[in-house]
Amino acid sequence: MHRLSLRNLGPVDECEINCCPFMVMTGEQASGKSTIAKAIYYFRTVKDDMFEAVRDKFIDRFSPSSVPVQNDRNKPLIKILRETLRRKFLRTFGYSVSEFRDGMRVSYHYTNEYSITVRLINAKSSGRKILHVELSRPLTDFINEYDKRGLSLEYAEMMKIPFAQIRAEINNAFNDNFETVYIPSGRSMLTLFSNSIRFYPVLGFRGSAQDSTIDYCTQSYMERQSAIKGEFSGGLEGIVDYYSTGSNVPQSWQTAQGLIHKVLCGKYKTENGEERIILDDGKYVSLSFASSGQQDSLWVTNLLFYYLISGKPAMFIIEEPESHLFPSSQKHITELISLVCNQGHSVLVTTHSPYVLGTLNNLLYASSFTKTAKKNEAAKIIPPSLWIDYGKFSAWFVKGGRIEDCTDHDMKQIRNEIIDGISDVINDEYDSLLEIDCTEEKS
Repeated sequence: MHRLSLRNLGPVDECEINCCPFMVMTGEQASGKSTIAKAIYYFRTVKDDMFEAVRDKFIDRFSPSSVPVQNDRNKPLIKILRETLRRKFLRTFGYSVSEFRDGMRVSYHYTNEYSITVRLINAKSSGRKILHVELSRPLTDFINEYDKRGLSLEYAEMMKIPFAQIRAEINNAFNDNFETVYIPSGRSMLTLFSNSIRFYPVLGFRGSAQDSTIDYCTQSYMERQSAIKGEFSGGLEGIVDYYSTGSNVPQSWQTAQGLIHKVLCGKYKTENGEERIILDDGKYVSLSFASSGQQDSLWVTNLLFYYLISGKPAMFIIEEPESHLFPSSQKHITELISLVCNQGHSVLVTTHSPYVLGTLNNLLYASSFTKTAKKNEAAKIIPPSLWIDYGKFSAWFVKGGRIEDCTDHDMKQIRNEIIDGISDVINDEYDSLLEIDCTEEKS
């Protein structure tokens, strides 16, 4: 099981969290939910950084010396990876080294033996703050083995390298066969940006200085969106036709299509080079002029649907899926997330919404019945494909720089006071005002 340990990063003072297939975090804005989510994304994508470094290192050995691919041909692979992870850490959290808090330390355990720690230290000679990346000894040995393999290769052997096999070896070592997909908040603005300016994927944290204007997580999201946008030109029906192997479309795909239609209040399609939401009456609205809720949720639903039907296992990190949505649509997008998670994917959701949390509780409750008769009755209310297995679920509340488990382990649900806490305050205020009003009438 993957485990994150975090201290003094951004607004978070202390965090210990064991990762599981379905995680949800809630708490006030600026409490640290995004910091924790980004930390998990940072470490979950290290396997991709390593694969790219291995591939580039092998290829660079046989590139003309006048045209090096990365200028890293003579560096040990472990040094290349450490430098990459330092730059990526700064790009992920948006700080310069001097801005990190004293005592900052973030560790991630992939297995009992493989772990990575990023921490702030003071250089002995200058006293200057340094971002230090430390890999556990077994992980270091694993990486060094690829250096040995690369140095022993002849050109003909390198050309025959099964890089897919190397990726599988690395994924297995990191105990992670999932593609990690980060979906940030503020998506409506990103949708408008990607529509008005053609977005070309850049070199990311390895690239030029111009890349520093956008954080690593957001850039990765935009690159992923750009890479698959063409597959959605014919809408959901078009991508279903492309991936389906016969006339029978899986029920999960059909359920997902229905939920997405409810969220968007229409269907997404590209016509005459223009992205549109086709309404039920046949009229359409250009995506650039669609509601903020439609813009904000479109690529949440599209990415979920893409990985659902493509069969590629993914770990989704979704910030505020409820953004700009009416409560009923918040319910439907939460059900879509659960449906996709139940098809072999995993998810981390950050949310402020009591409607999202309430929907999750309903899905947990529906799955809690043990007797067949009650299960059958529950299935009439909520389809079993949406139910959430409590054994694969965790909920966390972030407040005051710390994170706490906010599940009721007896009820196997999110604690009601977390969902209804602010509602109780509002209701108490209303009751007090009502009492004043009634008192005035009596007098």
